[in-house]
Amino acid sequence: MKLHHKLIQIFYYPAKPIISFFYKKKQFRIMMYHDINDDQLINFKKQLIELRKNWHFIKPEEFDDISEIKKEKKNILLLTFDDGFKSSVKIANILKELNIFAIFFIVNDFIGKENYMNLNDLQLLISNGHTIGAHTKSHKMLSKIKNNNELEEEIYGTTKDLSEKLNINIDHFAFTFGNINAFDRTSTKIAKLKYKYVFSGIRGNNFNLFGADVVYNRDNIEPNFGSSLIDFLLKGFTDVKFASDNAKVTNWVKNKNS
Repeated sequence: MKLHHKLIQIFYYPAKPIISFFYKKKQFRIMMYHDINDDQLINFKKQLIELRKNWHFIKPEEFDDISEIKKEKKNILLLTFDDGFKSSVKIANILKELNIFAIFFIVNDFIGKENYMNLNDLQLLISNGHTIGAHTKSHKMLSKIKNNNELEEEIYGTTKDLSEKLNINIDHFAFTFGNINAFDRTSTKIAKLKYKYVFSGIRGNNFNLFGADVVYNRDNIEPNFGSSLIDFLLKGFTDVKFASDNAKVTNWVKNKNS
């Protein structure tokens, strides 16, 4: 864990009850996890149990009913996992026990490789009510690809093939790496043309981002994070750091020049 994360956990914890009482801004956050080792699964489960006390987990398909999401009294959470690690199978068992549903973003070329899920694993996730999303063909940094044909192939060239193998529609796409330097205006435009829902890895509140001209923010969460640190991040206390990045992405989506 990074030093500043440790400091947040130490100093935010005693102030958390007071801050929570006065800070009432409505939040819709999307959590982003990656690989979770066996020895981290217990703490991961504890994180979700703690979050359920004050947050409402939505299903991925609830994106289609915005008005109902906004009626929820609790703050809102959506769970996502990137890269298609094999640990997702054990994670799915925990999610089933807690009745929580997630989007699993899959890198096509990783399917079946060591430490990654195969097609049978993906079918299992689907049968348990989870959603499969695209996470590029080979996990390249899209901003470094200057050839549009290559960029299109990386973003959605293999999605049709995976859709047919799994007998599903793939409507969700997450940029690799996720930070502002990892994608650009061109890759954003291509992704928005192909997919209904597009996600970055930039922290931010999604409560007022519903609509067609949107790239959804996500909060990277590690399985070793304590509850105070997660609360601090999900309530948006670091969002100001990412405000200019999110403004730039909004301009890209809306085809502005800045």
